Amino acid sequence: MSVRISNDQSKIKIDANLKKIIKKSAELCLKQESFDYKTDINILITDDPGIRELNRKFRNIDKETDVLSFPMSEMKNGKANPALLEIDMENGAVQLGDIAISAEKASSQASEYGHSLEREMAFLATHGVYHLLGFEHDKDRSAMFEKQESVLGSMGIAREKNGK
Repeated sequence: MSVRISNDQSKIKIDANLKKIIKKSAELCLKQESFDYKTDINILITDDPGIRELNRKFRNIDKETDVLSFPMSEMKNGKANPALLEIDMENGAVQLGDIAISAEKASSQASEYGHSLEREMAFLATHGVYHLLGFEHDKDRSAMFEKQESVLGSMGIAREKNGK
């Protein structure tokens, strides 16, 4: 599995340890769903103007958000139809898709919710990966949330019982 993380912003410090946490959270999502294909995921860490531009360009929505997912393979609730997977011919990996995370938004949400930037970035990465896997919170928000918290719990960074 390959999780590539690029950082095109400079407002929030994104060090090697934070990148490692983000990568691990993405990997654990795939493991939790028993997604056994060789996989590529790209994660872009950007700022509010950057994510706003992506939202405007690809969703026709003119506002910032915390995370965006751009699936490249057709998935439904973590299950793949092998005929509908986008495969990189060079390395044979399933191109699951791209995720963009606003570091600015993650930082402000971490403060708002009273937890670390690491926890918020991992949460947003898991959220993005679950969208790439075809999960939608519009239909069953609690199921997707529970999956995300399960991943974060296995990393020791789940929400506290009081919701933080």
